[in-house]
Amino acid sequence: MSYYISPEEITLTVKELVHKIE
Repeated sequence: MSYYISPEEITLTVKELVHKIE
């Protein structure tokens, strides 16, 4: 198992967080 996260996953996570904050 690798701990590498793809840029797409980071973008999705950030978008989810932004939606929760707003």
